[in-house]
Amino acid sequence: MLRGKCALWGRERWGHLDPGFLWIDREGFHQAFAADASPTEAAVMAAVQRPLSVASFTDKEGVPAWKMIPSWYLVCTDDHMIPPPAQELMAKRMGATVQSVSASHAPFVSHPQEVADIIALAAASLA
Repeated sequence: MLRGKCALWGRERWGHLDPGFLWIDREGFHQAFAADASPTEAAVMAAVQRPLSVASFTDKEGVPAWKMIPSWYLVCTDDHMIPPPAQELMAKRMGATVQSVSASHAPFVSHPQEVADIIALAAASLA
C-alpha cells in the first residue's frame, strides 16, 4: 500500500540543484516542510537547507541500528513529507516506543518540548 510512495509526498515542492540532489523550493518550504513553524523560522530553514542526495532513497544500506538497539519514534501527524501511516509502519517495523504529536516534519522547531520528552523517555529507559 505505501511501498514506493513514501518518498513522493511533497514532491511538487522539490527542486533539482545538481544531478542527483534535491532541495525544497523556498516558496513552498513553509507549507511542505514546516507548516507549523513561524514564517520567519520557515524562511530561515528554507534558506539554510542542505541538498538531499537522491541516493538516500535508492542506495542499499547495511543492517539498520534499530535491529540491534531499542528505538523511539515521534510520529508527526501533520507531516507533509512522510505520510503519518508510513511513519507508523516504520515505527512498528522497528519495534519502537511510539509517541505522536500534531506537528509538521519539523517538530523540533514547533514542538520542542515533545521532542525533548521522547528523548528524556529514551534516556531514562536506558539508564
